[in-house]
Amino acid sequence: MDVTNLLLIFWSLLGRIHSEDTFCTNQVGFILVEEGGSVTIPCSFSYPKEDWDKSEITVHWRSGENSPCGRNEFIYNHTKPKPWTHENYTGRISMVGDPIRNKTASITIQNLNKKDGRMYCCRLQYKNHQNIDQQWQNPPGTFLRFPVTDKIYVDQLDAVPALKGETVIIPCYITYPTGSTFTVQKVTWRKGDSDLCRDYGELHVWNLENKSERKDQFSLVNFPDDISLSIINVKSSNKNWYCCEVTSESRTYSTHRATELAIIESKSNTELTVQQPRDSSATLRGSVTINCSYNYSEKIDPLWIGIYWRSGSPSGDYVYDPSHRLISPTYKGRTNLRGQADLYIQNVRERDNNTFYYCLVILRVCVGNNKYETFTVHGAGTRLIVSGISIGVIVALVIVLLLVIILCGILIFLYKRGKIFKKSKTMDDGNHLTTHHPETEAHFNNESAYENNSHAEAGKVVINDAGGVLYAQLNMPPSNDENLKRKTQCEKEPQVLYAAVKTPQSDNTYATVNEI
Repeated sequence: MDVTNLLLIFWSLLGRIHSEDTFCTNQVGFILVEEGGSVTIPCSFSYPKEDWDKSEITVHWRSGENSPCGRNEFIYNHTKPKPWTHENYTGRISMVGDPIRNKTASITIQNLNKKDGRMYCCRLQYKNHQNIDQQWQNPPGTFLRFPVTDKIYVDQLDAVPALKGETVIIPCYITYPTGSTFTVQKVTWRKGDSDLCRDYGELHVWNLENKSERKDQFSLVNFPDDISLSIINVKSSNKNWYCCEVTSESRTYSTHRATELAIIESKSNTELTVQQPRDSSATLRGSVTINCSYNYSEKIDPLWIGIYWRSGSPSGDYVYDPSHRLISPTYKGRTNLRGQADLYIQNVRERDNNTFYYCLVILRVCVGNNKYETFTVHGAGTRLIVSGISIGVIVALVIVLLLVIILCGILIFLYKRGKIFKKSKTMDDGNHLTTHHPETEAHFNNESAYENNSHAEAGKVVINDAGGVLYAQLNMPPSNDENLKRKTQCEKEPQVLYAAVKTPQSDNTYATVNEI
């Protein structure tokens, strides 16, 4: 056997060993909590399928001031017959995950106090089929954040879904003590291929001098008030992990957990599909649950599944997101997740009627040692039909429509009768001119006398039997039946007429100018 074949066999075996080394954990980056309350810190994990029959997996939790998890202090050990708990958490920690059946190691901490505002990470351990100890943990961990803090810290979301071609915002949140003089002097965004912000390549740096600069697709939303990253015309190549760093007074603050930009390639693929009903019904001021279900390939062992809902289109406003940070003000406080992926909306409003709601699913799969592959798909959308909309609103709309129709009809009638669009003018022919004198208006009936007189022609004057001027027409263009047909009913005709009357008893001449 030659050297080439030996090398091929070696690399094949090496690749097989690497492919079996699929140990992953998944945690959220941060959770907002309140003093005296409780919190469930989720942890899901994945390990090689050949060891799934193991009856014992030991769960440990560490806690510390900083990330990554590293050698932070143990605070909980899930062992049989009795778990061990650190004295600072005695009676406050309980296991809510199911390591064997669901591959979850979540814990709940009760009666929270300010000292609990730290990082928490889960660590897994078991003996494999070769009786070798296997251990792995989640490096970034989860931070518990209280509303009021005496520290400065930066947080990011775990994932942001995006449709190709849209403009997407990757948030970066800064929290600092009340009354602090903290000011942002420089912002650095980095791009990498893992959830842990380390060894990332620099994407771009913004400061006071170039705060509004756009670097290719990238810019900041509003430096220094909002240093979130804006990406226009999202492409497949933008699919990656993004990390935010903030510099103030020569100190840099960042989170160790990056945000994954999950690009939606299509409505479905062979690995993941999403189903939604075409329509869903609700009652005004009531509540509704809009169904969404998803299916994935049997060969996939999902590490984490994220559910998002958007309105209007797959790139519309967020109706629901796991962190609640992206939810539109229109829906904030009104939505929640039910069941597998169903959207629950309470206090249904009139504006919700005929709105389409889109279910987006992000599925994260372990493909190496804390390495992930992500599938992102959205459903076809569900239209919400709201019944019980106020009759008063409908009646008001009908009344307004009828009033518009009646008004238009009156205007048309008056136009045809010559009662509207009249303006006054004076003529200087040596006589005094006035407008609509009551003594002379009795001698003619607007333009009807002209219309019914066969002697009336453009630019001519007709004399009555008393020797006075009955009417005259000037500057009136010849009528065009075809042009008149094309006029809208309420459109003004560009014609100018005037009628003059002079009686034998008076030297006064009275004129009326009609602009139609």
